[in-house]
Amino acid sequence: MAQIKISVDPSYAYDMLSIMLIKTYKSTSEQNTKNYLQLEWELTDQLGQELHAKICSSPEYVKLYSTNLALFTFIDEIKQRDAQKEDALKVDSYNFNRFLYKKELQAKFFPDSSLSEQKVGYEGVPK
Repeated sequence: MAQIKISVDPSYAYDMLSIMLIKTYKSTSEQNTKNYLQLEWELTDQLGQELHAKICSSPEYVKLYSTNLALFTFIDEIKQRDAQKEDALKVDSYNFNRFLYKKELQAKFFPDSSLSEQKVGYEGVPK
């Protein structure tokens, strides 16, 4: 199986982990579970079980997971009706909150990381 390893900021990896976990709950696809378990193994292998568990039980990760779950749920809801401008603004708000929660997680657990997600189009928004 071909795999590509890329460098991402650590909070992005945990954002991806939370999304994969949500997909395991929202789908019966065995592949979603395999994807989640593979990423969890890779993170544990690189960081150690103790740090990985500490991150996954942290308030920062819980907020990130909760926001991703709310976003998935909201998108499922608007798929059932005609989306409005307010819906797009709400999705945008969820995504911006995800960005803020990833920054919190990164600042707490990986303050010296040279990689950090940059948000475009929010330069004037207070943080």
